[in-house]
Amino acid sequence: MDFLTWGYLIVAVALFFYVLALIMSTPYFFYFYFDLREKKAQRNDNKGANTRFAVLIPARYEGSAIKPLLESLRDNPYPKELLDVYVITETRADPVFALAQEYGFSSLARQDDTLGVKTKGGALDDAYRQLCKRGKEYDSFAIFDADNIVSRDFFVEMDKLRAQGYKVCLGLRDFTNRTDNWISATSALMLTLTANFSTAGRKHLADKGFVTGTGYCIDSSLIAEFGRWPFQGLTEDMEINDFCLHRPDVRMGFTRFAPFYDEQPTDLSTMHKQHLRWMFGYFTIMGEKFPKTTKIKNFLVAWEANLWGLFYIINLVVSSLAWMALLGLAIASIFVSFNPWLFVMFAAMFLFWIWEFDSVGLFLSLADLTKKPSLWIRTKTVLLFFIYMLDYAFGFLEGLLFPHTWKTWTKIKHKAKE
Repeated sequence: MDFLTWGYLIVAVALFFYVLALIMSTPYFFYFYFDLREKKAQRNDNKGANTRFAVLIPARYEGSAIKPLLESLRDNPYPKELLDVYVITETRADPVFALAQEYGFSSLARQDDTLGVKTKGGALDDAYRQLCKRGKEYDSFAIFDADNIVSRDFFVEMDKLRAQGYKVCLGLRDFTNRTDNWISATSALMLTLTANFSTAGRKHLADKGFVTGTGYCIDSSLIAEFGRWPFQGLTEDMEINDFCLHRPDVRMGFTRFAPFYDEQPTDLSTMHKQHLRWMFGYFTIMGEKFPKTTKIKNFLVAWEANLWGLFYIINLVVSSLAWMALLGLAIASIFVSFNPWLFVMFAAMFLFWIWEFDSVGLFLSLADLTKKPSLWIRTKTVLLFFIYMLDYAFGFLEGLLFPHTWKTWTKIKHKAKE
């Protein structure tokens, strides 16, 4: 086949996979409707059941990054006798160990027999075992990252959700630095898909949610079933989601009136490390060890939960390779046989690829439950969203070719913005 025929073939394949990805994303259109309903939801004024919370914060060498979180917890109006805060460090030599005590909180240095598990779940498991040895009993464990800030209403609203029978409770994920640059803005926009958008949809359809690593509370009874913290993979939050989705007795609650804030990366290197960890962490929990005694009851939630990873793979890998192949054909035509139609197809395909992902960005921007930035910042974020998604494609290929890039734990630094 000549270059022009190859070009037509690549365009046809790319369009086929785009239509396939569009069909696979059907649940998200329903989620959008429920997300709009969530924006009109009224605050629940019922009193809670006075939940006793243990706040667990894995914070390995986080330095000053953790200070805003500790300050927000110190000043939180929730009854102090019902709120114990534990900061988890790897050793007592970590400055964070002493810093937590300066704020009046407890510090837990990891025990030698658990140091082999370098994940966040491993740190939580160590903390859970230490608390059990001390005879500490709690109703619920609240999990935060060191770069978070907790709103004053967070625990009150979590308490209300527990009083309604929810065993896993989620707050609204917002961001401290989404307007710093296009990297933090697009990263924040993407997290609205999982942390808030998908959770709102799952909540209304199946009493489920989407845990994204932080800002959630989980009943101690669920952890006690295992006698340890069972979610210890590279992405322990995905393990929790998988576990809860297949347990009809585990209801997951969500409220936008319990915001918490975290920091998004502002440089390409940090963003890329996150993408590698998230993508391949997802693959590692496929075929998970947790028994799936029941199927996910709601058809749309099951559809989204089982296919959302494939949706991204198809969009990122196939469309990225398609336009890069067209670029290669266009360059080759210069040296072999010049054909202007190849350049036309390449330009059209490239613009189509940009439109595809920017339309997803626009979709998310319209559904955003957080306090939105200015119209100009939102417009710039949507227009640059395709660059953010392109890094996922590069990360996917990099992880396949060089597995050590995601298997080796690397620290992601936080700057702590008030």
